[in-house]
Amino acid sequence: MTSSAILSFLFLFGACGTHSVTDPNSNEQLSVQLETIRQKHKLPALCAAAVCSDGPLAVAAVGFRKSGVPARATA
Repeated sequence: MTSSAILSFLFLFGACGTHSVTDPNSNEQLSVQLETIRQKHKLPALCAAAVCSDGPLAVAAVGFRKSGVPARATA
């Protein structure tokens, strides 16, 4: 995992109680990080969620359901 990805996750987890649940900006930040990791490791899709006791902070899915098929992965 890259240092920027680690910093992004720490930012999301450190934000418990200060961000609204599933903040669109957090979702976009997570998507960008996931897409970088997905391409680096040549994965068809990748998804993740950052949660705290207040609920989800960010939820994202990137890529395709199956290699060579145009159906996008969804969160």
